[in-house]
Amino acid sequence: QQQQPQPHNITPPTTIIETTRTTTATNNMTVDMKAVAADLGPGPMRFAPPADARSVEEQLASLTPKERECVDSLKAKWEKAHPDKPFSDAMYLRFARCSPGRKKFQVNT
Repeated sequence: QQQQPQPHNITPPTTIIETTRTTTATNNMTVDMKAVAADLGPGPMRFAPPADARSVEEQLASLTPKERECVDSLKAKWEKAHPDKPFSDAMYLRFARCSPGRKKFQVNT
């Protein structure tokens, strides 16, 4: 059977009405869409960090001296080369954690 095209004046549903569905994106696993929607919440707040996440200041304070030196070095090098385009401390911390190579917090990689 061929599916009939819908007239243009019919709007698709805006809420999730199915309980489960199988998708190829999840390797054919069954996904409870209502549970996913409940966990994510409405709107852009679903992308916010969890309430129990440590602040950037707490994360910086927990670094070893060598790790902190790496973050400070990245910050100093960037702000010396680009004084008009500084990043937040959160971004410098992310850059240090994501440094390429086998070890993280490597300034020279």
